[in-house]
Amino acid sequence: MNPIKFRYVCYNKHFKETTLEYLTDDMLLEHDQVPCWISSTNCEIKGKQLFTGFKDAAGNDIYDGDLLNEKVPIFDNGQWEVQWNAKVGTWDAYYNKWSTYHSLSHLLEMKQYFIVGSVFDGCAEPPQPGVSCSPK
Repeated sequence: MNPIKFRYVCYNKHFKETTLEYLTDDMLLEHDQVPCWISSTNCEIKGKQLFTGFKDAAGNDIYDGDLLNEKVPIFDNGQWEVQWNAKVGTWDAYYNKWSTYHSLSHLLEMKQYFIVGSVFDGCAEPPQPGVSCSPK
């Protein structure tokens, strides 16, 4: 069984920078394993991303909101955004240039995709679904 993992997007007010903190459900239950600055007034949580259970072609965990791209883009170098599809209960990838969705598992079977960023990259506030602050 896959562990339940989260990636928190935290804005550290003291250092004025955004960091990604990787936590599991066990770490959250045992408060002594959570970095102290997350629970203090230094951290403003901008987002919480759930681990999908999938890995990219390099073996990196894929989280909700990650942006994927092919190693050698065939079409127009667009990016796929990982999103949860609550209507059918599956992880999907949204391609904004064509306004189309594909099952994440099917997409990863077809080609080698790599994580190239997150929808939170460069954001002052969490983006709306399907909208990224990352440059395209």
